Amino acid sequence: DLPQNTLSAFRAAGEKGFWAIETDVHMTKDGFLVCCHNETVDVTYEGTGRIPNLTWAEIQAMPHRQDKKERMPLFREYLEICKNSGCLPFLEIKTAPPEDILKEALDVFPVDEIIFSGIRLDPLLRARAVCPEIFLHHIFTTPEEMAQLEKIGNCGVSYKIDDLADAANWVCAQNGWPTFSVETYKHFVGNGIPKLVERFSPESARTPEQLAATLAEFTARY
Repeated sequence: DLPQNTLSAFRAAGEKGFWAIETDVHMTKDGFLVCCHNETVDVTYEGTGRIPNLTWAEIQAMPHRQDKKERMPLFREYLEICKNSGCLPFLEIKTAPPEDILKEALDVFPVDEIIFSGIRLDPLLRARAVCPEIFLHHIFTTPEEMAQLEKIGNCGVSYKIDDLADAANWVCAQNGWPTFSVETYKHFVGNGIPKLVERFSPESARTPEQLAATLAEFTARY
């Protein structure tokens, strides 16, 4: 229930004893690494603009829209919470250079305890070029990319978005609901399967009972 990618959410995850805590890493205009799901501050914080175009001082002055006591965390703060909680850092690379992320993460964790993740393969390969031991996790892997990752080793892949879309659209069709493109599903994922089900369900089918039934239907099909 806590706002995602905030210090309170990271601490709560650590207290629950999860094996890893995921975050998304960006770099500010003046070179600070920060944690935020989106490339812009608009959705989450009381401000506007792309993180790479804003200074840390400008971002720090923007309260969180859900909790005005929260501000955007520094990547180093996240790393320290992970370390103190015994959780591994699961890092999705967004706008920040992977080399900078890796350098700061290695100040706190040994290389075999760091996971580099991302939708775009190129930044992951750049990290591997700098640090051959880093574990890579690729999201929405195509067959061609899977073959490439198999050759370099020490990596994993996430679900195929096409399979999720096929299962979700089958459920939609069975219930007479609108279906969506694969590109749309890329915007639906990222917060767990229950949230995905909620997003592809029409407003009229979002009661707790209906969502539970739809989730069971989707899981069985997938």
